Amino acid sequence: MKTLNRQGVCSALWLDGKPRLLIKLTASGAFAADWIDGRSSARRIYICDPGDIFVPLTFINNGSEFYALSNRHAEFVRLVAIRCIDGRELVIHSDPEKKVDMAGVLSSGKTTVKLHGVYYVDDHIRYYFFDDEFAAMHKLVREKLPGGDILWDSGSDNGRQWIIKLLRDTTPATYYYFNFDTRELKRLPGKDSAIIRTGQTAEVYPIHYKSRDGTTLHGYLTVPPGSNGKHLPVVVFVHGGPASRVFRWFDPRVQALAAGGYAVFQPNYRGSRGFGKRYMTAGWKSWGTGTLQNDITDGVRHLINEGIAQPGRIAIMGGSFGGYCTLAGLAFTPELYACGIDIFGMSDLVSYLREVQDEQQPLQPLDRVMCGDINDSADLPRLQSQSPVNFTDKIRAPLFIYHGTKDPLINYSHSDRIVQLLRSRNAEVEYYLSPAGEHGFSTIDAEAAVYHDILRFLDKYIGSKPSR
Repeated sequence: MKTLNRQGVCSALWLDGKPRLLIKLTASGAFAADWIDGRSSARRIYICDPGDIFVPLTFINNGSEFYALSNRHAEFVRLVAIRCIDGRELVIHSDPEKKVDMAGVLSSGKTTVKLHGVYYVDDHIRYYFFDDEFAAMHKLVREKLPGGDILWDSGSDNGRQWIIKLLRDTTPATYYYFNFDTRELKRLPGKDSAIIRTGQTAEVYPIHYKSRDGTTLHGYLTVPPGSNGKHLPVVVFVHGGPASRVFRWFDPRVQALAAGGYAVFQPNYRGSRGFGKRYMTAGWKSWGTGTLQNDITDGVRHLINEGIAQPGRIAIMGGSFGGYCTLAGLAFTPELYACGIDIFGMSDLVSYLREVQDEQQPLQPLDRVMCGDINDSADLPRLQSQSPVNFTDKIRAPLFIYHGTKDPLINYSHSDRIVQLLRSRNAEVEYYLSPAGEHGFSTIDAEAAVYHDILRFLDKYIGSKPSR
């Protein structure tokens, strides 16, 4: 491989074997598009505001325009067509219900792209089709595959053959082959999860609650099979990112917890992506002690007030940024949680921003937008006050920590330091340091082994079962 350009380049769109559109992230945290017309150097044609979402998809009209998902100058992410010559933007579609960001498009073809429709995801997938045949085929597949959400995952160049993904909350995703011309629908081979077996699963319910400032927040609640849904031990499972989101569909980790007898609460706190720009940006720089963490706390208090969660039997857990939220929950709201589970999370925001790994350098400006700037005299004290490593004296609940020594995103020193500080005052900490672990699990079996230990830990501190 030959490096063409690394200065701020995040990705590129290619045409006829050449990169013709460079997607860059500026020092201010703004995505931009530079067009290469083949006769001169790259020329900037499009730039967003810092933190805006911008995802170029494909060239259209012989390379004179391209489709992109963008929320520049808009509340919600929508589909736009952008002219390469001058960056002029034409809105193709945005959510008619004004509820969520666009999630994706249905298109086929490489040189001649045909747009079949778009879709949005709130609690289910909503489609808007642009041609009658595709709408009819969707109706046909819907009749053959009742229940769950149908995702048109990928299509052939001519748009006549597709791979379809069927998404449900209680079973793993299943894949199908569908032929428009023969109308053949054939299930493709799959493999069940190693963490949870089909038949032990629980339904996932949308949950909406009010924050302390009156904002309606979104999340999901999974109740153990056979439970009456009241006075339950609850695991608050915080997603990472933070600019990602939780969906309703099957998650083997959640189902494993539910099969173990635990209700699972998954909040889409402010800072999560998918619910509009105001919802996402409200979580910026409010980590640990502000709006973002308060949204998690307010969800837990809602479950207590509704009689779902039993006080004294509530755990908080998460991976990556969710691991940070676990530590923040134990440090800043210690009265709320009986134990916590931190999976390769950061404990020190200052160190995290200072020690950005090489492959993350192009995205560092986004961290400054969402989290803060350690070189800013106003940001630095706030970042220190939001770092759980500085408040280990407040953590009184037992803690389970897993980290990998090969983690390229969050160095395992984040876990080492907080473990040493907690153990210095004889706090209860289980620490699992994987010598080959990265930022995630290399195999499903490795993850299943960790979740076996997590369930044993939960049984000990908030469950009613004997230790495993």
